[in-house]
Amino acid sequence: MMALVDDMLATVKEAFDNLLTPIFAIIICLWGTLHTEMWKRYRATLAYEWDVNNYKHAEPDRPEFVGTMERPICVVFIGVAAVIVYRIFVTIRVCPNVTSSSCLLLNAVVSSLLNAVFIIVIGKVYNNIAYALTNWENHRTQSDYDNALILKLFAFEFANSYSSLFYIAFFRDVRRL
Repeated sequence: MMALVDDMLATVKEAFDNLLTPIFAIIICLWGTLHTEMWKRYRATLAYEWDVNNYKHAEPDRPEFVGTMERPICVVFIGVAAVIVYRIFVTIRVCPNVTSSSCLLLNAVVSSLLNAVFIIVIGKVYNNIAYALTNWENHRTQSDYDNALILKLFAFEFANSYSSLFYIAFFRDVRRL
């Protein structure tokens, strides 16, 4: 049974790690670039034919628009920072007084559960926050409003989903794994 698993892993490794992989990567890069440039050309042709090149400039103001005050928005990764602070606190204050298995439970398992709960809960809150922040920014046109909302939703989802992975990849001590 173990030999079968080893053979399967060798086959998978050979499938992804061979001389054709760089050539395939170059072909995909060229295809992606050519496809993107051809799409830009096609889109510009359609915009010219439909006379919508300056659509954004001719777009009417949103009824909710009240003025031109700019309000920059910065979002901090509070959840990941809270989990990191929790781990530091447990490592410094609690772990010296308990057994190593209890320390592992408090430090790794509980912090992982806290992070998972935070991701689930804050994911539900982010949509409301994105809409509120976008309304607060007071965009003049509907296109500007939609673009800002999409950017916020993407940024919130990205931060919520991948901040823990960035912490593990770049900040966590590898020797402790």
